[in-house]
Amino acid sequence: MKAKNYDYYLIIITTLILFGIGVVSLYGITYYMTFGHFNFHNGLN
Repeated sequence: MKAKNYDYYLIIITTLILFGIGVVSLYGITYYMTFGHFNFHNGLN
């Protein structure tokens, strides 16, 4: 019973971490593509 619960939580934690990394990566790419380039060229920080 304990082993099953541990595996269950481990799978959920791993999924959340991977999902979080993916969301952060997509957000970072989107943010950079949308704002990063233009701000640097326009001299806006």
